Formats: sequence, C-alpha cells, structure tokens
Amino acid sequence: MYIEDLDSMLNSGFVSLSHFLNLMDGVATKNGILIIATANDISKLKESVVNRPSRFDRKFEFPLPDEDMTRDYLKKWFKRSLKKSEYDKLVTIACDNNFSYAYLKELYLTSIFNAISEDRKKPTFNDISNAMEQLTVDKEIADYSKRAGDRISKIKYEYHEERRAKEAALRESNEAVNRLKTMMAENERLKAMVDKGGEALNTRALNNAQWAKQKAQAAHSQENVLHEIYRES
Repeated sequence: MYIEDLDSMLNSGFVSLSHFLNLMDGVATKNGILIIATANDISKLKESVVNRPSRFDRKFEFPLPDEDMTRDYLKKWFKRSLKKSEYDKLVTIACDNNFSYAYLKELYLTSIFNAISEDRKKPTFNDISNAMEQLTVDKEIADYSKRAGDRISKIKYEYHEERRAKEAALRESNEAVNRLKTMMAENERLKAMVDKGGEALNTRALNNAQWAKQKAQAAHSQENVLHEIYRES
C-alpha cells in the first residue's frame, strides 16, 4: 500500500488523524501488507504517526542533492554534451533554487522538448538555459502555491477540529440536559409515590381513630346499661 504526501493529506482536514490511526492499527491482521508513505516535511507529522512502533517502523530521508550529486546527476542525463563551465553554471543555479532530483530530471526533459521544437535532436546549452529559466519560475510558483495550499489546509484542519470540538461539546450538553430531565422525572415519580403513600397512611390513621372512637362509645354505652341494671336491682 502506497500513500503519497502523507503530511499534506493529514493536514488537509479531509482525513482526520484519529481516523487514519484507526485504519493503521485496525483489528485485522496486516501480515503480508507493506505500507509505504512519503512526506515532503516529516516535521509536520504528529509523534503518534512518526515514532510509534508498528505504524512506520523504518524512516528514510532523501535530502536535496548537494553540488557534487547535482553535477553527477546532470551528467547522467546530458553526458558529455556540456562543457565544465556550463555544468558549473547549471549546478550553481540548481543548488541556489533547491532543485530536487525530480527537477533535475525535468530540466533534461524540458530541454529535449525545447530542442525538438527547433528541429534539433540534441539540446544545446541555450535550450538547457531556457529550460532552467522555465523551471525556476515554475518552481517559485509551485513553492508559493504549496505554501498557500499548506496555509489553507491548516485553516481547514483547524476549522474542522473546532467544528468537531463544538459538536462534541453540544452532544455532551444535550446528554447532560437529558440526564437532568430524567432525574427530574424520576424525582416527580418518587414524590408522587410519597404523596400517595402519605395519603394512604393518613386515611388509615383516620379510619383507625374512627374505629377506636366507635369502640369507646360502644363500651361507654354498655357501661351505662350495666349501671342502670345495677340501680334497678
């Protein structure tokens, strides 16, 4: 599995870090699956992505070519068609503009197209110089676009993170309100039960009092009857 520009992808806001890590960790075995990812700037990746075992176990950095590597790489394409002074000039411009290996190869291809457009089989130093100027301008535009794109991606990511945080806070608030409503309803139910139980106790106590009163009145009447019988006798 190959993932290109992982730093841009995770900072775009369209793929959340937690979702990506869940996909990486997963619950299914990954035996036999080799995951390779590239990043233009590894410092933009979180520690949880870069330095946690079982996610990316090996990291390789390919720095920009220095002057010697730039010269060797240009010679790989242009071979002996250029003079030493011409190579020196190209190496200086390429290193000053931080040309990567991809840009050095593009320099060769663009110079070939320039030569073909002029019905030449091989590029001249003028064709190469024009190609270098084109690529330098294109690189400046690309670098500016990348910085602007990174800034936009960062703003989008921050916006999405803020939105997620607000949604989570709203869910927690709604859950708290629902719990409060449930508690209030339960309290009302318990209060009703207590009130009903109190009424039942009051009714029972009143009935007992009335029964005791009636019993006392009956006993009193019986006592009066006995007194009357005793006097008559």
